[in-house]
Amino acid sequence: MLLQAAIMLPAAAILRRMMSFKRLQAMLARWAGDADRTSLTEIEHARQIARIVKAASAHVWPRPNCLDRSLVLRTMLARRNIHSELRFGVSRNGEQFDAHAWIECGGIVLNDADDVAETYAVLDLPTHLLARVRE
Repeated sequence: MLLQAAIMLPAAAILRRMMSFKRLQAMLARWAGDADRTSLTEIEHARQIARIVKAASAHVWPRPNCLDRSLVLRTMLARRNIHSELRFGVSRNGEQFDAHAWIECGGIVLNDADDVAETYAVLDLPTHLLARVRE
């Protein structure tokens, strides 16, 4: 899984710059297959995969951002039939506007601090509205 994450992270970062978010998500979804389970066993397995993606992201180029890491994690989870949700949040610090992405599984944050939703206002928008999101 570490090798898989190390290959997918830079690929996601590069592809995200080359195509629309909607197209990238559709491509990853086709590769991942369906996922619909979130039992406690799957959540613990999902946490392990999140740790692997985090470890791999420290050693790849180009350096993946939160969206790259989240897309790869979500794809790796779906490949193992573990359902997860891609979350987007925004915050404002003075004049600066920040956006962030993370993954939740069964309502549990996998690849960020447990209280990330307190730092960022969660955008509950349908994914198709975010189709033009590009860095």
